[in-house]
Amino acid sequence: MTLWLSTLRIQFYYTYPTNTDITLTHNDSMQFPAVTICNVNPISLSALRNPRVKTSYLTRILTSIERTPNINITVEDWDDLVDDSYFNNIDGDRAAYLEIQGLYMNLSEDERRTYGHQLDTMMLSCVFNEYRCSPLNFSYFHNPKHGNCFVFNSGANDPILTTQHSGSTYGLSLELYIEHNDYIASLANDAGIRIEIHNQTHMPFPEDYGYSLFPGARNSIGISMVEIRREIYPYGDCNKYTDDENTRLNAYVDTVNLPIHYSDKACKKTCYQRQMISQCGCCLTEYPCVSKATTRVWTRYCNFTLRADGKNDNYDMCSDLCHETVFSTEISMNMWPSNPHMRNYVLNPHITYNFDLLTSRENVLKLDVYYKDLNYESIDTSYSYAADSLLSDIGGQLGLWLGLSVVTLFEFVELVFDCIILLLRRCRCRE
Repeated sequence: MTLWLSTLRIQFYYTYPTNTDITLTHNDSMQFPAVTICNVNPISLSALRNPRVKTSYLTRILTSIERTPNINITVEDWDDLVDDSYFNNIDGDRAAYLEIQGLYMNLSEDERRTYGHQLDTMMLSCVFNEYRCSPLNFSYFHNPKHGNCFVFNSGANDPILTTQHSGSTYGLSLELYIEHNDYIASLANDAGIRIEIHNQTHMPFPEDYGYSLFPGARNSIGISMVEIRREIYPYGDCNKYTDDENTRLNAYVDTVNLPIHYSDKACKKTCYQRQMISQCGCCLTEYPCVSKATTRVWTRYCNFTLRADGKNDNYDMCSDLCHETVFSTEISMNMWPSNPHMRNYVLNPHITYNFDLLTSRENVLKLDVYYKDLNYESIDTSYSYAADSLLSDIGGQLGLWLGLSVVTLFEFVELVFDCIILLLRRCRCRE
C-alpha cells in the first residue's frame, strides 16, 4: 500500500501542476502606457511628387502607382477560372502593393521619413493630463506597412509619465488630421489612423496589435493594466532573456530608437527574416534587414514573389516573457466634430486643402486614451506541488503505513509468544 500510494504521488509531481491566481490591486498613481499612432497610408502623394532629390527608385514608385492594375472579378467570371488557378496566383492588389513596398524599402531611411506623413501637420492638438503637449513629446520609428509612426511616452528621451486620476480628462487627448487627399489607392484602401497601446519595453507592431480609427469620430479608449507572471521550465515555458539574448533574437533593437526589450512577436519576425535570408539570399520587406540579429548585413530586398514556407524551426527559441505588462482596452465612439465645432477645422491653417463641412469631417478625428480606474490586475501562475510537498507526502505515507505495520508485527509476535506459553502450560499439566 505504501509503495502504491507513493508511486501515485510521484506521478502527480511529474505532471508539474500549477495554480493561477488573479488579484485586483488599487494604486494611487499609475504609469501611463506608450501610445503609438500611424497613418494607415505610408506614403504621402504630394511629398512623393515634389521630392528634393529624384532617385531611380522614386521614379519607379511613381511609375508603378500610375500603372497599378485594378483587377475585379465579377460573379459570372468565377466559373471561367481554371480550378488549379486558385491559391496559385497572387492577388493583383497584393502584388501591386508588394511591388511598391519593395521599391519604397530600398529608399534611404531619411527619404522614407520625408515621403511619409509628418506629425507636425497631422496633429492638430495634443493634451495630456490637462496640459498641452507637442510633437516633441513623441518618438519616431518607421513601420514597413504604415510608414512614419510616432510614439507618445516612449521613455526614449523623457521620463515615463504617470497619472494620479482616472477618466478621459486625465489621459491623452489628440486631434488628428489624416491628409486624406494624399492617399495612394494601391497602398491604403481605407482611411484613418492605426493605434497601439503598449508597454514601453515592447516593440510596437500596429499592423498586428493595433486598432483602426476612422475619421469623423471621437474615439474613446478606456484602458486597464494587466501584469502577467509566468513560471519557468518545467512548470511553464517562459524565459528570462538577458540583454545579449535580446540583441541576438530581436532585430528591432538595432533599427529603432526606442528602449525596447525582448518580445515574442519581435523574436518570431526576426527568426522568419533569418529563414528568408537563408533560403532566398534576400530580405523580406516587412521585417528588419540590417541588424546584428540577422547574422549578416543585408541590403537587397526580395522580389515580392519570393516567400519562405510557413515552417520555421527557429521559433523554438522564442518563448513568452516571465513578467509582462499588457493593457486591455474598451473602445467607444461617436460622431465628431459636431456641426458647430467643425467650422474650426475648415478654417484651421494646418489643413492645406479648402474643405467644406462634409469633407472636413472625412479628414479629422479625435482620440482619447485614459485609465478607466487606477486598479491593475495581476495574473500569477505558480507551481502548486513542489519537491518538498512530494517528500512530505511520501514521509506521511511511510509514517502511516509503516507505523501500522510495526504495531501489527508486535501484535503478531505477542500472539506467537502467547501460543508458546499456552502449549508449555498444557505440557506441564499432562506431566
